[in-house]
Amino acid sequence: TKKWLVTGAGEGLGRTLVETLLSEGVFVIGLCLDVADNRDLEKKYAATYRSFAFDLAKLDGIEEIVASAYKEAGEFDVVFSNAGYLLLGAAEEVNSFELEDMIDAYLKGSLIFLAANLPYLRKAGKGKLIQVTGENAFMAKEGKAIYSAVLHALDGYISALNEEMKPFGV
Repeated sequence: TKKWLVTGAGEGLGRTLVETLLSEGVFVIGLCLDVADNRDLEKKYAATYRSFAFDLAKLDGIEEIVASAYKEAGEFDVVFSNAGYLLLGAAEEVNSFELEDMIDAYLKGSLIFLAANLPYLRKAGKGKLIQVTGENAFMAKEGKAIYSAVLHALDGYISALNEEMKPFGV
């Protein structure tokens, strides 16, 4: 049985992916802001789905949540990092709080999450890391300067990780 760890599992792309994986018999641990969003999946797929509360903005708790997920599943074939949010507005209109929140929650949170998985994947000698970014990482659009900068940084990080982890089968 394949095993996936998915962030942003409560809604949108993450939720859709989790539903698809579960329908195919994959074991999934879904990380989401509010586990109540996934109670229906936990009931329907009691043997193959677990939902953990996860907030990218709570940087101090990310490594502990990742450790709990591995304790529950043993190992993962795929780690799918999808959590985040869109920040819209002209660059000069983004205040320091919004900027810090985007960098802390989306960028730092994702980096900590991905890095927390590396020792487990390296030890297993296999696995895939997938970081969802999108076209704004390369084709920035009006009103998305800060968002695009964060996505570009995430894309650069995951590209470097790809090279770093190849010798370990990841």
